Amino acid sequence: MKLKKYMKPHIFGVLLLALLILLWLFLFPHGVADNGDFFRLIHNRGLSHLDGTNADKFFNYFTNKYRISNWYIDNKVPFISTQSIIIALSVGLNKIFDSKFYDIRFIGFLYAGVYLIAAKIILKRIETGTIAVFSKYSNAKKRLLSWIFCGLFVLIFGDFAYLLYFNSFYGEALTYTALLMLIACLIKILEKEAPKTLWLVLYTIAGVTLVGAKQQNAPVAILIAAFTLRLMTLYREKFWRVFAAVSALAVISCAVITYAAISDEIAYINAYNSMTLGVMRYADKEDKITDLNVSPQLAILKDTTAFDRYPVALINSPLLYGMLYDRVSITKIGLYYVKNYFPLMHQLQAGTSQSFTIKPDMVGNYLKTSGKPPLAKTYLFSGYSFIKKHIIPHSIGWFLIFYIIFYAVGGYLYYRFYKQRFKAGLLAVEFSVIVGLTGLMQLLIAVLGAGDADLEKHLFLTNVTFDLMFLTLIYLAVYWAGHLLHRRKILKLKKQDRTGQEQSYQNQEA
Repeated sequence: MKLKKYMKPHIFGVLLLALLILLWLFLFPHGVADNGDFFRLIHNRGLSHLDGTNADKFFNYFTNKYRISNWYIDNKVPFISTQSIIIALSVGLNKIFDSKFYDIRFIGFLYAGVYLIAAKIILKRIETGTIAVFSKYSNAKKRLLSWIFCGLFVLIFGDFAYLLYFNSFYGEALTYTALLMLIACLIKILEKEAPKTLWLVLYTIAGVTLVGAKQQNAPVAILIAAFTLRLMTLYREKFWRVFAAVSALAVISCAVITYAAISDEIAYINAYNSMTLGVMRYADKEDKITDLNVSPQLAILKDTTAFDRYPVALINSPLLYGMLYDRVSITKIGLYYVKNYFPLMHQLQAGTSQSFTIKPDMVGNYLKTSGKPPLAKTYLFSGYSFIKKHIIPHSIGWFLIFYIIFYAVGGYLYYRFYKQRFKAGLLAVEFSVIVGLTGLMQLLIAVLGAGDADLEKHLFLTNVTFDLMFLTLIYLAVYWAGHLLHRRKILKLKKQDRTGQEQSYQNQEA
């Protein structure tokens, strides 16, 4: 009780998150093992794996030490990502202490710093917002609710299924921190009565970082840019409107550069997987692939991947260029699914079944020196991700119902805020719509662009947006339940008051 009285919940939440990160990411390092994707990000920064077997360096065990060199390693697959900036900063910070060997905890430190700043802003808003929204309650109940909602945020967004990515070179870590910082900056923008350019600058940096973190994130720029243009209406000052327009342009420009930089090799890999693990896998008849002008002979590739150890056909086979790559695109595959409803539903079901798994099963979280078996996972502070993976329904029907409820609630709130002329509230609801659309967009991009390949990682942003929507619905459900109970209590008191008055009147007559 003393803790609730003297410690504010948002401060306690940040301190708890900082302690957990310190223990499980830094003092006793855990992370996410390399699945082979690290090379394209770290080679230009002069980093490489230490000597050892592939079994130790890839998939089975998390590695926290890398060699720093000035060698140039030729990579025929160019890869542009805003993550390269973060890696370069971490290498520079590492060299202050050691110029020969790189410790991955330096990049984890950068991610953790940004994450904790964003978490503090969001948690403080949850706390103050709860006290304001539940103003009719007693101070004790308001404090209790603020502790509960801040605790839910820590439970969901402090889950180590998310935080373990900080000790890795995966784009998921930057995607996660950039999205939370984007939300934190928006909170600051909306709660200010006068325009604060600093927060719009930070909002722009977070947006650019988010869409450039992974090439899969690039299409999200359309949604962020559209919302940023809406921010122009928040204040009348000319400089604010000009800067908001520049911000939207910066986000779109970053997305265009990131998307245009997708190499032919990556495009071919995605095309191969989208056909063999998507169209071919779920087509009701093998000759259905002729709808895409693809020969039925290629049906032999069904259920194979571009990374098979013993491939039926090499990914760079000249045969595939003429028979597959030159004939297939994400647009054509999308049109195919529009015409073929049942394969699309099967594909979406496969996607939603994986969209509730945050931590990938194919890689381990422990160091080789831990003595743990290959692919061993850590489950410290992972209760929410466990519930999400094993208890929450994974059907496409549940997914759609959840979205319908969320948008129905959002529509009701938007109507109320519109009647109240509450501009900040309108923008907050509009951003929640953007969050939901981002999740849907990522689901469609994943299943259309790469079939069932690596869905756990491809649907990472869908996972995060679902959790944001889920926490919002819990908050609103508690508010409306309390509001209904409060109204019933008032009506009951009024009824008792009327009854008392009637009895008093009858007594007076008697």
